[in-house]
Parts: sequence; C-alpha cells; structure tokens
Amino acid sequence: MTPLKPRPHYLNQLLTAPDTAPIKLITGMRRCGKSSLLRLLSEHLKAHGIPAAQIVTLDGERSPLSSTALYHHVKTHALPGQRLYLLCDEVQHVPAWAAAVRALQADFD
Repeated sequence: MTPLKPRPHYLNQLLTAPDTAPIKLITGMRRCGKSSLLRLLSEHLKAHGIPAAQIVTLDGERSPLSSTALYHHVKTHALPGQRLYLLCDEVQHVPAWAAAVRALQADFD
C-alpha cells in the first residue's frame, strides 16, 4: 500500500471533539484525499490504543451493500461494552445509508 501523506490539519479537525458528534461526514471533490484521510484516521486510532477489532472499515464502491447488510455487517463486529469505530468510504453507494447509520448509532456505541 502506498505510504500516506500526513494531513495533520484535517486529521486534527476530525479528532478535536470525538465524543461531541459521533457521526462525522467527510465531503470534498473527487480525488482530494478523503479515502486517505480515513486511512490516516484508522492508523491514528490504532496508534493510540484502539484495538483493530473495534475499527470497522467499509468501502461502498468496492463492496456494495444494502443498508440492511451494512447494519448486520457492523452488528457482527460490535463488541459488548466497547466503542466501535465505523469508517465508511464511498458510503453514498449504499442505498439508504443514513438510515442504517442512525440505527447503528441508536443501537451501539
């Protein structure tokens, strides 16, 4: 995998208040580094003690899912009593993704 270019400004924006807004959306024009920022975030979480089992990454473009399949996929990875970090790339390819994410937020930490 290609080494990632550090993006401290954008990464810090994601991390400044992680518990105030549990759902964060990264938007931007095509090929501006959104996917790389998600990889940087995953690496940062692991480097700061979050076990890989608590980080679920999905790519809606490469592995298209329905909203129900998205919910059940994440549910199978949820660990009781532990926060789960869901990093979805190209989530717009999942029909009704917002409803699935809201349901996940209501049902899991």
